Order: sequence, then C-alpha cells, then structure tokens
Amino acid sequence: SDANYLFISDSNTNRILQFNLDGSGVPLDYLADRVVGQLDFLTAGSGTTNKTLSGPTGLAIDPSHSRLFVSDSTNNRIMVFTYPCSANGIPADAVIGQGSFATSNAANPPSATRLSAPQGLDYDILNDRLIVADSGNSRVLFYNLAGGLSTFSQAADVELGLALLSGVDSSDPFDSNFPGLSQSEMSYPQDVAYDEGHQSLYVSDTANNRVLIF
Repeated sequence: SDANYLFISDSNTNRILQFNLDGSGVPLDYLADRVVGQLDFLTAGSGTTNKTLSGPTGLAIDPSHSRLFVSDSTNNRIMVFTYPCSANGIPADAVIGQGSFATSNAANPPSATRLSAPQGLDYDILNDRLIVADSGNSRVLFYNLAGGLSTFSQAADVELGLALLSGVDSSDPFDSNFPGLSQSEMSYPQDVAYDEGHQSLYVSDTANNRVLIF
C-alpha cells in the first residue's frame, strides 16, 4: 500500500482488490473500490489473458512510476498494472516471466526470462529494482528496471540461490536450479523483504525452515 491505496491479493478468487484510503492510511469505507483480474466483483474465473489472473499471491508497488506488480503464481508470471486502477478488469501493461499474455504460462526450463510459481515481491524504490521470490526454481531474482520495463520477456539481472552442483553448467547461472541447503542455496523461498536503509534483503527460505539475510 501507499498513503492513498491499499491492494489485497484475493488468491482463491483470482483477483486483486483496490481500496481507496484517505491519505492517512485509513480506508474511506470497507468496500473495495476496484478489482483487478476480474471484470466485476461477482466473478472468480482464471485465465492467461492480459486481464486475468490465476492464484495471485505477492504484491509490490512502484509509486514513482505508478506500477502495481502481481505474482500471478499459477500462471508462472508477474503481471504489471498501472495504478490507481481507473476501472474494473483493466489490462496489464507488461508481463514478466513469459513471452506473451495469452499463449504462454509454462514454467520450464528456468532461465533469466522465465519463472516458476513466483510468490513474494518487493520493490527497491531507490534503485528501481523488482525483487522476486521465484519459489518453484528455489531462487530470488533481481530485475533492474531503471532503464524501463519490457512488455514481454524482461530478463533478470541477478540471481540468488544458485545450486552449485557438480555437472551443472555454470556458464549461464539462470538456466538450471535446484533446492539446496547451504550459505548460498535455498529451497522454495516464499517471500522477500528489502530494507533500503541498511541495504539488506530478507528471504523466507521456507522448505529449509529459516530466513536468509543478504
């Protein structure tokens, strides 16, 4: 949320709800003002178009560019919308993790442009970086968006959690990953939080029952 808008991920009904705030962080009322991922408040279908979601989880906002990032987890992608939402069911401006809106939601093989069940998100406002818990690939990805956002196939710049297994080609660190338990590995991370003041990243390394701090 920011001072004017609160967004809630309503995963089971495949939608995001927008609540307008009074500027002090208090909702104007207790009724959602807009819905993202559905055409109205009474539907709950899923899909892979530029207006639909399937099992959305993590949310992050970029107030400098009025961007709302949504982890569309079951579709293995992140949808990017302009906020505040001017109407129900607005189309996304971009998708991260897939090469199109309507024809692709595959998770494999992992790469710098493909995601698998992404969940937690955070946005580094000072450096214009999106941080993604790419849960299905047991890694965390950084996307540098200071130069702009690609409509499709946005490539990650940095990966954390690479499993350094023998026999794995390390020339392209994005092309394979596996769960692991070490100082550099993780297993099914579900959330991330970035502390800009201390330049610290906290990762909930869920399957390893721990939090990693970078």
